[in-house]
Amino acid sequence: PLADVIQMQASSGTTGSPSYVALTRQDALVWQESSARSLFACGIRPGDRVLHGFSMSKGFVGGLPIFQALQYMGAVDIPIGADGGVERLLAAAFDLKPNAIVGTPNFLLHLAEAAQAQLGRDVREIGVRRLVVGGERGGGIPALRQRIQQAWGATLTELMGGTDLAVIYWAECDQQDGMHMTAPDFIVTELIDPDSDETKPFTAGATGELVYTAIQRQASPVFRFRSGDHVVVTGTTCTCGRRQP
Repeated sequence: PLADVIQMQASSGTTGSPSYVALTRQDALVWQESSARSLFACGIRPGDRVLHGFSMSKGFVGGLPIFQALQYMGAVDIPIGADGGVERLLAAAFDLKPNAIVGTPNFLLHLAEAAQAQLGRDVREIGVRRLVVGGERGGGIPALRQRIQQAWGATLTELMGGTDLAVIYWAECDQQDGMHMTAPDFIVTELIDPDSDETKPFTAGATGELVYTAIQRQASPVFRFRSGDHVVVTGTTCTCGRRQP
């Protein structure tokens, strides 16, 4: 029933018109829980001050839903947003000294370069220890990762998700060796051969397309949703203790 819906989110519309997703109160809590697990895996902790470098507008899940997840886990979100502009973000960074920043990888590199070019200041003096990136390719590309880490003097970890299932449900731990599935109790994840549609086991070295089914979802659930994300399975165990693909 529409009376049970408390929030609507929009996809980025990268491949056409945006699609819209409804959330009940319980759905919103599931989103916050799965995202908080992911942000924790990426190195953010309760009490951290987190500068919000994703866009806060257009219903993008990197905006308000990540804000909600950071508050849910007990971190402090500084909600400037990429749409607040480089000058405002850098002012907040130098004034409030965040422990962590979330945003797209190329934008965080641009921020560091803009601080030097426009202000003559090195962002390493801020003391950021963790950069959490997603929303575009780049965070997992070794050369770009190295440039961003050197620019900020911080560790970079990557996350992935999507509007159709939740906000974030893949996240990289301190080992920096690929992203773990963090929400297996909310999302059934399959690996398929994209040509034959046959399901494949998650084994080290396997490749395929990710397919998702939402469980415990009240509004806008999807069943065997083809993500279009083609992946390589790097393993199913990790020294961090996580045991998901």
